[in-house]
Amino acid sequence: METLVEGLGLRLNGAPIGFCAVVLITSASGHRTLVDTGSHPTRDVVLTALRERRLEPADIDTVVLTHLHFDHCENAAIFRNSRVIVHQAEIEEAELHPTRDRYLADFWRELLDVCQPEVMTGPTLALDEDVTVHHLPGHRHGQLGVLANTAEGRIVCASDVAKNARELLQGEPVLSDPSMRTAARASVAWLLEHADFVIPGHDRRLHVADGVPKWNRDLEIATTIY
Repeated sequence: METLVEGLGLRLNGAPIGFCAVVLITSASGHRTLVDTGSHPTRDVVLTALRERRLEPADIDTVVLTHLHFDHCENAAIFRNSRVIVHQAEIEEAELHPTRDRYLADFWRELLDVCQPEVMTGPTLALDEDVTVHHLPGHRHGQLGVLANTAEGRIVCASDVAKNARELLQGEPVLSDPSMRTAARASVAWLLEHADFVIPGHDRRLHVADGVPKWNRDLEIATTIY
């Protein structure tokens, strides 16, 4: 598993901005999965990182769009020849409430029309024997996370299920729909139960020990920082 773009969260004049993590998972079978595609400002970073590995977009077998916020899906059309996965609940929320969430990509429909995604309907989808996609609603109705069994342990690309260490500690992400609070807490609890490592959408990789997130095995997260 390789992070092509490190997740970053910032605030500009009080408003949250940032770049999402873009992660490449290469299974023992050789199957390549890209978790999220990033936004236009990181497009060259993604393409350069692939070429450094002697890969082109056409070499990616599966792209998981964890949700339809612009910073996670804007480069999806580059991978139009890959199998692209998005959850049905995410599409339904975008159709029913197009203005509720200001971070929803305005052009999500056009992107999906280009990519012709496979629409996931259930709680879990197996990509191969080592990689599974999980519906973890909260931050968005159709929020997805990707679990990979690796030599290091179980690594979950959490995206914005918990976008940073603060949300893992608090047990709840920022919500686009307040009615999703209970589901969001359950999804973060799932992360802490199933992951040995978490790659948040907008933070560095975290270790999880006995259900407690840490920067690494020995370094606690200082709650006063957040």
